[in-house]
Amino acid sequence: MRDYWFLRGQTKALRVRIQLLLLGLFYYTPPTVPITKTKAVRVCPCCQHDMTCVGVSRPR
Repeated sequence: MRDYWFLRGQTKALRVRIQLLLLGLFYYTPPTVPITKTKAVRVCPCCQHDMTCVGVSRPR
């Protein structure tokens, strides 16, 4: 017969502490960094400079 000390009723608190310590190792989530969206840059096909949007026209 083997003596599993961690299965005894009196060591429940110790077993819970060990499980909580190990839980942080396996379920580590990295800190979330807010995602910054950049504006789309259009390049002029003729002179290769950045173009600016001056308006949007819709077809009728």
